[in-house]
Amino acid sequence: MKTKLLKLFLLIYWLVFTSVFVLFSDISFSTVSKNHSGRVFAELPKAGLAAGQKITGQLRAEYDNLGIVLIRFNTFHRQNHDFLIFRIKQKGLGEWYYQNRYDALQLIDGEYYPFGFTPIGNSRGKIYQFEIESVQGTPANSVTVSAIQPPVITKYQMPKKNISALILAKTRAAIENNNLLPVSLIFLSPFLLSILGGGAAAYFLLTLLFIFDLFLIGNIYDLVIITMTIDIIFLSRKFFIIALVFLLLSMILNGEKTAVYAFVFLAIGTLYETVNYYRRHSG
Repeated sequence: MKTKLLKLFLLIYWLVFTSVFVLFSDISFSTVSKNHSGRVFAELPKAGLAAGQKITGQLRAEYDNLGIVLIRFNTFHRQNHDFLIFRIKQKGLGEWYYQNRYDALQLIDGEYYPFGFTPIGNSRGKIYQFEIESVQGTPANSVTVSAIQPPVITKYQMPKKNISALILAKTRAAIENNNLLPVSLIFLSPFLLSILGGGAAAYFLLTLLFIFDLFLIGNIYDLVIITMTIDIIFLSRKFFIIALVFLLLSMILNGEKTAVYAFVFLAIGTLYETVNYYRRHSG
């Protein structure tokens, strides 16, 4: 009976946490994102933008209330003393809907920078043109758009009154952004491990899940790390060996997530050994 209740609890755990991920993994509950490939750009220069040089692109708005365009930049791993002008307008219209000047020192190599503006209420299905222009770029102080995919993300503010449409849009976005399947599988993993028990199949599944988390899931999600920790507790008490593996991975991959895992398992291992020490000496 206890085993059946445990499995039922783990299934509910999977359903609840997957739903939480779908609904709250964006910047807010009512925000929906859409990834865009590098094809939105007419041409991407490999070198940095010189003064007066522009990168132009156009994209189709997926929903109404387009309000943010995030662009991933290549800063060439340096601080660049330049200013960028971002402009956006609906295709076919003369005046720019929005334009503003931004300090290139705010850009981080390989990361997105958000260009926000007043949401466009009836943007769904329309084509929008945008430009990024350098004000004073030089060979030693210039940036360009990163080649890492996706280079552009658009964000939309969905009305909360139509909850079913909002949930559908966020689910679709999670699927299209390639995060839902690996994250959902990780949340399901405690249930799968409760069925497999120990053995080679369980360890193979655990290895596969770590590969998913490290290489397919870009961001660090607390619920994912908690779930993977539960999986490790299910299978093994060799926390220090696992922590050592992640410490080595963090040095090889230079990854923040692997360092987080190393810290988690070092902490659990220390706690486990402390409890065992007091148990051995209490008698």
